Amino acid sequence: MDRLQEGRAAQPRANATTHSVAGATADRRPLFVLVPSLVPTGPVKGAIALANALANHCEVSLVAIKPGHGAQAEIHPAVRVIAPLSHSGWWRSVRAYRALLIEARGDNRVASVSFCFSADMLNAMCSDLAMTCASVRGNLPQNYRHDYGWTGLLLAWVHLLFLRRVQSVAAMSKSMARQVERFIGRAPEVIPNFIDETPLDGLRVERTVASGPFRFCYVGSLSTRKRPQALIEAVARLHRSGESVRLDVIGEGTLRRACERSVQQAGITQLVRFHGQLADPFRLLASADCMVLPSLSEGISRAVLESLHLGVPVVSRLADGNDELIRLGHNGALFRRDEELPQLMLDVARWSRARSDPGQSLLPAAFRQRECAKQYFDLIAQQTDGWGRTKVPAT
Repeated sequence: MDRLQEGRAAQPRANATTHSVAGATADRRPLFVLVPSLVPTGPVKGAIALANALANHCEVSLVAIKPGHGAQAEIHPAVRVIAPLSHSGWWRSVRAYRALLIEARGDNRVASVSFCFSADMLNAMCSDLAMTCASVRGNLPQNYRHDYGWTGLLLAWVHLLFLRRVQSVAAMSKSMARQVERFIGRAPEVIPNFIDETPLDGLRVERTVASGPFRFCYVGSLSTRKRPQALIEAVARLHRSGESVRLDVIGEGTLRRACERSVQQAGITQLVRFHGQLADPFRLLASADCMVLPSLSEGISRAVLESLHLGVPVVSRLADGNDELIRLGHNGALFRRDEELPQLMLDVARWSRARSDPGQSLLPAAFRQRECAKQYFDLIAQQTDGWGRTKVPAT
């Protein structure tokens, strides 16, 4: 077995903040959080948020199957980072992970929570050694079809088939849980997606009411599923109606050139700025009046959660579990048809500027980090016959 490289790929920041789950007593039972790599995708950041939140209460190891550049996220100093599992292919990775679980087990059961396709597959192959839990991050058939074409439906079926072999499944919304239940034959737990809140708190409390042109922000990949061109057309329509608007586009993808052509054809090149992929998009996001995400399918978007916690309301499509997160008059608005988007953007931007406390988090209580991490802690404790004997009391 290849020698494991610990603590290198993620590069945790020196002044990592202590995160906690309210009311928990440190039990220090072994918990593995498994991801495909430390490439900074939304699911990987979600895995890090979970690892950080439970680091004071478990012996947490963040494990990446493949090499990947730094996750660009603050990692709790108590979290052990192992990346990659192996440089020699899938089956070496399987053997390496099983060896880690056996080594950590001792007289206790080990818990392993996985994020994304390859991590869920590996986790399912280790259910004889650990309490295994898969975190389902989206509408799998629809997401895979949009991202990979019709062959994506086969990938989704294979992914869902592997979910039958893990002991617990956590879905991010009620609608997602109903879909997964139809495929795996049992009801998943509903644990919302959440973010690592502490690194954003400083920007949030500093946020002030904007002035000048209404500023909109898009954060995400430029892909067919995300529908960025619908947002560009909405900005063009607002401009043609005489509104003073600006749009910041943060992200890369296969549609970037098409989006740039759309901007040129609409005559709004001075209003739209493409920033590409930013390691730290949060200051720019915090300066917006409104974040807009027109995705056809999303699950619960981390970019939306980050925006809401920064105090920036969101306009998004009525799809998947968005109606469980965004409510009109509270933190944004939802649209069904692209034609509705320009007016909703304008209404939400005006509402945003009229708020008396622009630095107040707009995240609903059910999507806060401590509450969601507590649900994972309790789920694992219920399944592992004594793992985490001290359960986390309700906050």
